[in-house]
Amino acid sequence: MRNRKLNPFPRRAALVVLLLALALLAALPAAAQSDRDARWQRYDVALDLRADGTFHVTETQTVAFEGRFRAGFAIIPLDRVDSLGNVVIAEQSDGTTTTFEFVPPADFDEEPGTYTYRQAGGSLEIDYGFEPTSGRETRTFILDYDVAGGVRVYPDQEPPNQQIWWTAIASDVTEIAPVEASSVTLTLPETVDPAQVVVSPDGAESDGTTWTWQRGNLDAGDDFEVRLQFPPITAATVPQWQADDDAERQSEDEREERAAVAGVVFLGAGLLGLVGGTVALFGLWYARGRDPQVGAIAEFLPQPPDDLGPGAAGTLVDETTHPKDVIATALDLAHRGVLRLAEEEGTTKFAFGAHHDFTFTLLKSDADLRPHERHLLTSLFGKKYNEGASTKLSSVQQLFRESAEEIHNGFYEELVAHDYFTESPLRTRKRWRRLSKIGSIAIFVVGFILIGSLSTLTGWVWFPVIVGVVLLVTAGQIAPHLPKKTRAGAEAAAKWRAFKIYLDDIEKYEQIAESKQIFDRYLPFAVAFGIEKSWVAKFAAVRTPTPEWFGGGWVGSEGWDQPYGRSRRRRRYGGGGWSTGWGTGTGTFGGGSFGGSGSGGGVDVDIPDLQDVSDTAGRSLQSSSDSLFDMLNTAGKVFGGFSSGGSSRRGGWSGGGGFSGGGRSGGGGGGGSRGFR
Repeated sequence: MRNRKLNPFPRRAALVVLLLALALLAALPAAAQSDRDARWQRYDVALDLRADGTFHVTETQTVAFEGRFRAGFAIIPLDRVDSLGNVVIAEQSDGTTTTFEFVPPADFDEEPGTYTYRQAGGSLEIDYGFEPTSGRETRTFILDYDVAGGVRVYPDQEPPNQQIWWTAIASDVTEIAPVEASSVTLTLPETVDPAQVVVSPDGAESDGTTWTWQRGNLDAGDDFEVRLQFPPITAATVPQWQADDDAERQSEDEREERAAVAGVVFLGAGLLGLVGGTVALFGLWYARGRDPQVGAIAEFLPQPPDDLGPGAAGTLVDETTHPKDVIATALDLAHRGVLRLAEEEGTTKFAFGAHHDFTFTLLKSDADLRPHERHLLTSLFGKKYNEGASTKLSSVQQLFRESAEEIHNGFYEELVAHDYFTESPLRTRKRWRRLSKIGSIAIFVVGFILIGSLSTLTGWVWFPVIVGVVLLVTAGQIAPHLPKKTRAGAEAAAKWRAFKIYLDDIEKYEQIAESKQIFDRYLPFAVAFGIEKSWVAKFAAVRTPTPEWFGGGWVGSEGWDQPYGRSRRRRRYGGGGWSTGWGTGTGTFGGGSFGGSGSGGGVDVDIPDLQDVSDTAGRSLQSSSDSLFDMLNTAGKVFGGFSSGGSSRRGGWSGGGGFSGGGRSGGGGGGGSRGFR
């Protein structure tokens, strides 16, 4: 029989389990040590002032421990005392007080019942060891020491006085653990008249010799500081640190007073500027920008109220020129027989993308033209234009940019010539922009000086500067509205708005099918007023012929092989333009909104096949609306290189007797840190 080889796996598994168990056992003490906590159930401090000016401090700390602790420490600052001495540590248990044994710092190893102290870095560092705690225990420790040079002495004040200012529990202590209850007791060497004593904080109990303060629930960051001023009843002399500390604290108090005064001044100046500036801006608009109130002239007007061109009419209504005002002028010239427009096949690469191109042809060079219309023709055909001249829209963008300001300013000048404005709104806006820039520079310079020189004194220095910026921004919003119409201009604007209502709701006032002849005549005004989409859609629905001046051709070729009665596929050009003349889409024109506000939302229709087309006397507006809108959209981007600006088209501690000397707060001795490990 062969001997079978034993499988070593069970042995290895058992070894692994054993090692894991040992590791867990080893980790238990560490886990227990990490689960430690300590808090002060009581922390009482007693100060006994002696006739020689020194005083004895007794700190009684009752501490609730959870877990293992074996040592404690105290760090007491020495910056506001001359010296600390006679340090003693004791522990109290069952009514018995056991005094710990002092050992030199080099020999201290946290042996229970021993303590040491040494001066280091401007503080007295005290360490002591005690029998280690286990589980939950409550221990009481007593820390005694004498303070020399801890009394402030003011022999030259009126009245002469002495002061004890002591931080019994500093925030460093409560940052380590909370204090549930605490008291501070200060006992004088003799009884004094309470009328000659100043106490802080209020609420101390006293019999004329002893003052006791009580506090509870001191959480992280809290401190417990007391101050008592009394007649010179001890032989204490001015301590060495007092003069420098008083001077520093007095300087700090004066700085705080200056900061408070400066804060009030800057706050008041900011509020005054805010109120006064707001009233001034409103008054400026009311006096310089508010149009005369003329009321409603008419519900609607069925024809233009005067001889303004469409571009000038659009500018009058909103006091601002737009690219669509230029396009409306071009369409008006076409309607008057000066221009002809035709769509080119294929697409052309513009600076803003690929679009269908259009050809402008000059039909009349000697027509009676307004100045801005001549500038428009110059931008299209050059300075020496002749009949028959033609140009493509894709080639005139740069020329238009060079002439754009003259064209736009021509709209304003036409309004001034009609006595609708006393001066060009463009000139008015430029003047206020210039004043706004001057104001911005002034506020920047003044704000830079104020913030640079006074920001360390008070944060309120920012307030008037911020107010100034807010007023400047508000002024910038008001500036476009400052051009003011004359009474004649306000009346004319009201009439043109009534005419716009007529165009916008044309189906309400006219039988569109019987009024096709007005489409071409008023199309430029519909474009200027921003209602061209609904205007075209309404007339397209009744098969209005395309204007003779627009040689746009049929829109695309898709769908012409489909049987009669099927709707054509719609066409959308790039660049965010109009979708179709009869759809419900919206689009952009130039850089601004180009959406109609009319009630008509467009219609869907069937386009006839070629046989039906041959039977039609003239081309239908319906069939060429895409091409028309494509031209308007492309032209809007070409003519949108100039903006005239303007609005969018919509419409110490003291009190009682007061402490003498020593400043207001934070100048007490004592304090420092306490804790356990």
